[in-house]
Amino acid sequence: MVILLEGKELGWNQIQLAFQLKIDEAKLSTIENGIFSLQEDRLQVISKIFEMNYDEVKDIFFVDRIAKIIYKKQCTVETFKHAEEILTNYISTNATQGQIELKK
Repeated sequence: MVILLEGKELGWNQIQLAFQLKIDEAKLSTIENGIFSLQEDRLQVISKIFEMNYDEVKDIFFVDRIAKIIYKKQCTVETFKHAEEILTNYISTNATQGQIELKK
């Protein structure tokens, strides 16, 4: 996950970053190599470690996931523009009609 680059900017090596995240070094390596994804329940820990706003960390987490899907499916960058339009529509609909329920 791209947010883990913050640890490197702080001068932490992989062992130090894994310790801060409370995961073992091997697991961190698989996350950094894209084999496994960082779990959402770690976001609060990450926001504290890097002294970042939780919502910013959450946004980066989900953008990273979405970007990986877009890349794997060989979609264009335009996909983000369409996603933004759709999200804006969901938010607008939610504000006027109450809670909308999205199906998987």
